[in-house]
Amino acid sequence: MSECRIKPFDTPDEKRVFTKGIFELINVAGMTLGRATYEPGWVWSKHVGPELGKSSCDVAHVGVVLSGSVAVKMDDGREITLNPGEVFKTTPATIPG
Repeated sequence: MSECRIKPFDTPDEKRVFTKGIFELINVAGMTLGRATYEPGWVWSKHVGPELGKSSCDVAHVGVVLSGSVAVKMDDGREITLNPGEVFKTTPATIPG
């Protein structure tokens, strides 16, 4: 039997608020999806990493940029700018921002 599950981000299961940003998580059908909103000037290594004791993010990400842009800095020094409408996948050890 076909099934469709709908869950709005208006009522996330978890909300993480940090300096210059917010990350909302919903769990649906055994998957966890997140929505991130960053203010201009947000930098992962400055606004998230210190609280975790890390200099780079060790989580892989798959996402789509809805508005604005975000720079992703890889541990090897490469920098990539992601723009609205672009779908991306990052491996661990990258620094969004």
